[in-house]
Amino acid sequence: MKTLFRSLSAMLLATFTLAADEPLLALAGNDPVALSQGVEATGKEDLAVIHGRYRYLFTKAENKQKFESAPDKYGIQFDGYCMKMGPLSGRGSPDRWFLADQRIYLFASDSCRDKFKADPAAFTDRADAPPTGTEADKRRGQELIKRALEGFGGADKVDALQSIRWEARTTYEQAGKKTDIIQATTMALPDRMRLDYSYGKFSESHALADGQLVEISSKNEVTPMPADVRDYVQRRLYHEPLALLRARNQPGFVAFAAGSGEVNGQKVEWLNCGYRGATTKLGIDRKTGRILAAVYHGRTPSKLGKITKSFSDFKASEGGLLIPQDWTVAFDGKAAPAENPTAKSVALNPPLDARSFPNAN
Repeated sequence: MKTLFRSLSAMLLATFTLAADEPLLALAGNDPVALSQGVEATGKEDLAVIHGRYRYLFTKAENKQKFESAPDKYGIQFDGYCMKMGPLSGRGSPDRWFLADQRIYLFASDSCRDKFKADPAAFTDRADAPPTGTEADKRRGQELIKRALEGFGGADKVDALQSIRWEARTTYEQAGKKTDIIQATTMALPDRMRLDYSYGKFSESHALADGQLVEISSKNEVTPMPADVRDYVQRRLYHEPLALLRARNQPGFVAFAAGSGEVNGQKVEWLNCGYRGATTKLGIDRKTGRILAAVYHGRTPSKLGKITKSFSDFKASEGGLLIPQDWTVAFDGKAAPAENPTAKSVALNPPLDARSFPNAN
């Protein structure tokens, strides 16, 4: 976990500064439609379009029209976040780009761009392939969902949960000075999520609600995020077991039994769940029904890979809901090579109001 936090701090420090009220000239003035075809051509000031954080120039009216009809296709992807470090990390320079599959990505450094060039698929966040299985796997999958609900204390208790917040805090000391890195995830069930993180004096939040994602600055400035970043955060939501179980009756939710195995020496049955582009494999304890692990494809400290989140220290809340109080993360089968955060906490139904999930409009 400490390695992950150090990676996060490096990402934050690499953030490309953007004036909120002044869109940046994108791609050194190159026409993004021409660039998507591999052609560098300087656009004209009288053919300009402002979209999100950037101002784009075009060589001809036809290209301008193409862009305006499909800005998510022709514009800078993932709101300009460095695609080596990943969404919600730090933004790249609008003058440092690379084209992959006719899409334009930005980077915070030449080193980041070079690593992306070597294997673009290893750094490009997209929807997961949905799980599949036989009819027998599907039937057993439904039985395992019921078992997992029992492991949390019962379907009624899971469905009654309004919100839950996890927080991890790590304190670093350097030259006699202590600095806290804090990461917090709040789920307001069934489909809202807030991510808060701070490093020293820097703080930033993202809130997903009503099909929209916004970024919230330390000054409470609210900025809407594009669809690809929203979908990335939505997938994070549905990698969480409680969010998946709450979505079990929604159209598009699928679940298939996926064999047996072990999690930290305990026998489990595996359940593959898929919903809204997120596929997650849950390890369900055979004896108790508790979910001991969630395994999914996601952003590791260096690239995309297999993330295994293991849960332990289950305790009952006042309402009888059984919630794990501790968790660890492994990347590509290897445990994080440093100590856990200084402190972790779990809060059920923390106070939330309209400011927790602001509307960008």
